[in-house]
Amino acid sequence: MSNQNDLHFEEIMANRGFHHLYQPLYVLSSWKLLGYEALLRSSFFQDPESLFHLSMEKNRLYELETGSVIKAVSSFTLEPTNKLFLNIYPSTAIHPSFHLLLDHLPYPHHNIVFEINEGELIQDPKLLRSAVNRMKEKGYTIAIDDFGKGETSLSTALYLEPSFVKLDRYFATDLASSENKKKIIRILIDIFQKKKIKIILEGIEKPVDLAIAKALGVDIGQGYLLGMPKPISEIHGTRS
Repeated sequence: MSNQNDLHFEEIMANRGFHHLYQPLYVLSSWKLLGYEALLRSSFFQDPESLFHLSMEKNRLYELETGSVIKAVSSFTLEPTNKLFLNIYPSTAIHPSFHLLLDHLPYPHHNIVFEINEGELIQDPKLLRSAVNRMKEKGYTIAIDDFGKGETSLSTALYLEPSFVKLDRYFATDLASSENKKKIIRILIDIFQKKKIKIILEGIEKPVDLAIAKALGVDIGQGYLLGMPKPISEIHGTRS
């Protein structure tokens, strides 16, 4: 099975054998469409995380992620007010060549939000902050992804000064019936709002959980209830 995955991986890398689905994010106070997150998919790997983990093992994560970023941006041609959320790992953000790529992305920089993925240990927070600040100087926006799931601590999230913090889907699941989750979200809202950081809650699947998220003061929502991930062609069709 490992050899089979290796062959699939090499084919993916050689031919950019992946595509993206785009999932909407909405401002809960107004139900205004904020933008879309580009989600990498491949017919060879049903679980996208398996593809990323394999690329890490082969020391080719940067190659995969930059290929994904270029393809996602090139495919995204919606309204100029839409933001496009793109996932990258910390090691990609600090890669010496990444900032050269950022100068040439064919989409307005101020409309692109880079989500720093929590699934990788941040070895040097100062180096990452420096990279994040350079991205901001180029006009890009920063988000922390899957907060509460992976490696990023509250102090690190505040240290990086993102515009958005995306709470892991764990917090959305059965939120209405969990006093502990409500309490944690209230605390995080209080902390992040003082820093003018907006909270995104992903993984919203039930109307009652959406209602509670809005009542708690969550800024932005994402999840199957609000919109399924779709090919860009289908999104164009719904807006034509």
